[in-house]
Amino acid sequence: MMSFVEVKPSELVKKQYFFKMKSYSQVFSSLIFLQLLGIFFSVGPAGGSVSHDNYLEIDYSHYSANMVFLFTMIWAFISAVLITTKAYRYDDFFFVTNRVTSHLSNMLFLATISLIGGLCIYLSGICVKVIVAFFTDGRIVAPAGSAADASSLFIGALAMVLYLLLICGFGYLTGMAVQLNKRFIAILPALWLGFMYSNGTSKIGQFFQKCIHFYTHESSFMIFSIKMLFTIMLLFLLSILISNRMEVKS
Repeated sequence: MMSFVEVKPSELVKKQYFFKMKSYSQVFSSLIFLQLLGIFFSVGPAGGSVSHDNYLEIDYSHYSANMVFLFTMIWAFISAVLITTKAYRYDDFFFVTNRVTSHLSNMLFLATISLIGGLCIYLSGICVKVIVAFFTDGRIVAPAGSAADASSLFIGALAMVLYLLLICGFGYLTGMAVQLNKRFIAILPALWLGFMYSNGTSKIGQFFQKCIHFYTHESSFMIFSIKMLFTIMLLFLLSILISNRMEVKS
C-alpha cells in the first residue's frame, strides 16, 4: 500500500526558494559585472564648472553613482522577466508545486536580489568616493543635507531596495504578459519609446511623468514606503492573475 506524506505549502516555498537561489546564482555574477561597470563610468566627473570672483576661484567636478543605479535597475528588470520564461518555470516541476507556491518562491527570490542589489548600490556610492579621493588631489564635499548618520544610511539603503523591488515587479508583470500573448513583445517597447520621445507633450507622456513624480518626489519616507509596497503588491497580484489566465488558456 502506497503512503503519501503531506508537505506543507511553506515547506514547498522554502525548498523552491533555496533551489532558485542556487540554480539562478548567475544573476549575482551579472550584478557584480554591471555594478563594476557602473562604478567605472561613475568615477569620471558627471559635470563641472569654475566659480570665481575678484579674489577667489573654485574649480569643481560633480561625481555620482547614478550609473550604478541605472545598470542595477536594468539588471533587476531583466532578471524578473527571465524568471517568468518557460525554461525557468519548468524548473518548478522538480517539486510538487502549484501556481501559488511557485509565485511565492519567485517573489522571495526577487525580494532577495533586490535587497542585495539595493545594498550594493548604496555601498557603491562610498566606493566611488574612495576612488575619487585616492586618484584626485581635490577635496570631496558632500551636498547639503547629506549627513551620513545611521538613520539616513538606513533610509537611503531601504529606498534603493524598494526601488529595485518595484522594478522587479514591473519586470515580473511584463514577463507574464509576454508569456500570455507574444504581441506584448512589440507593444511594450513601443510604449516605452513613445514615452521617451514624447517629452511629456502627449497625454501618455504626461501620465508617465506624473507617475514618476508620484514615486520620486515624496518628502515623507513613511508615505513613500506605503506607496511603494502597495504598488509592488499590486504588480505581483496582477502577475498572478495573468498566470491563472495562462493556465485557463492552455
